[in-house]
Amino acid sequence: MSIFKDASDSIMKYGEMIVNKTEEYSKIAKLNVEIKKLDWDIDKVYKEVGKLIISQMKENVSEIKSSNDELQTLYTKFNKLQELKKQKKEDIKEIRNAKANQKNTNETDSDTQA
Repeated sequence: MSIFKDASDSIMKYGEMIVNKTEEYSKIAKLNVEIKKLDWDIDKVYKEVGKLIISQMKENVSEIKSSNDELQTLYTKFNKLQELKKQKKEDIKEIRNAKANQKNTNETDSDTQA
């Protein structure tokens, strides 16, 4: 009977590890999708800035000032998107570090139990 108990414990242990890894990968995948969407939004801001500058040039505006309200709005939007992207990347690092720390803790616990 001890063999069955050991096998059952091993199955439970590895099953839990698989579930934890799946959760980790799901969170990271979701964050990567969000980062990709932010990249697309950043590209749209670049295009909007380009359109603004081209329209100004077509109107023969001699100077394009950074104090232009529309340009300032786009710049603010760009900075917010960049900050969100940076935060998402930090979230991924935190998830990976938390899992690495948990793994190290589990290994240390296993060593002390042995």
